[in-house]
Amino acid sequence: MDAIQKTFWCCSKCGRIHEGQAVVDQCCVPQPCERCGKEKRQHPYTVCKNCKFVRDQEREREKFEKAEKIPEAQWDGPVFSEDWDEEDGYSESVSDMLNGIIDNFHGVSREEGEAYKARGDDESEFDWACRFIPEYVWACDIRHPHVDAQNVIEGICEDLYDDAYDAIVGHDDLQKALDAWCAQQTVTGWEINYKKAVVIDRAYWVEELRKSSIP
Repeated sequence: MDAIQKTFWCCSKCGRIHEGQAVVDQCCVPQPCERCGKEKRQHPYTVCKNCKFVRDQEREREKFEKAEKIPEAQWDGPVFSEDWDEEDGYSESVSDMLNGIIDNFHGVSREEGEAYKARGDDESEFDWACRFIPEYVWACDIRHPHVDAQNVIEGICEDLYDDAYDAIVGHDDLQKALDAWCAQQTVTGWEINYKKAVVIDRAYWVEELRKSSIP
């Protein structure tokens, strides 16, 4: 086998490996934002922090526009929102998430609230809290356990001789046994469905927040 020797370069700032010195010399040099052309960006990002935020918002809005809109009252399954800080953004239901948001608002210290409000317009504490009630959340599909017999057999054969997979028999019997085992399990998982947006009844939840704020 013919072998060749290659030289790689390592960026002294971020540690990334590059094949050429010219590339590594530009690795962490601030570059103009490809979106606004003004703010500087750092490798490997192509846009600045502000433009990335705007771009992410645009992409999120585009997904929402394409999604099926489901009224909150017609969805009783798990949901997800990037604005929900608990449980990695997941919740068992809309009501659990929104009640949690209201509870979290009452748990925020006045200093934190004032610091946040100082960044925006001159608004009341109640109006500030209303910002946290989302317009919509994403529906989640419930996933039940599934084990694929082919993957199991391939894993077994990794430590065997070549072509051992072809000598294995009873694929269908193994799959039936695995399906029966999975059917006994009660554990489930949630997967975000970006084709279904659950539209929040904000008027209702704003009123719930108002009632909870009354001493």
